[in-house]
Amino acid sequence: MTSLLLLLSFLLFVNASSIPPLRRATAGISQSLFDEHKFYYQYASSAYSDSCPRPNGNVLIETITNTITDTQGFIARDDNKQEIILALRGR
Repeated sequence: MTSLLLLLSFLLFVNASSIPPLRRATAGISQSLFDEHKFYYQYASSAYSDSCPRPNGNVLIETITNTITDTQGFIARDDNKQEIILALRGR
């Protein structure tokens, strides 16, 4: 049994050493895409606030609190982007 484990370890080592190293991506994302992700991240972080009357400066429609399912969050309306946003707390 020990010989089999040593053989498998050796084969995994040889196989892993033949894999070329990962290269880091040199190109990033555009500034507009970054800004959009940041904008929606701010909605998500607002879901962790106990009271956020104007998430991202927009209209708060409804706060969601359900103690049975331990669900908290909100529904907001963004008139500029013409969107309805549902933001829930994660675990």
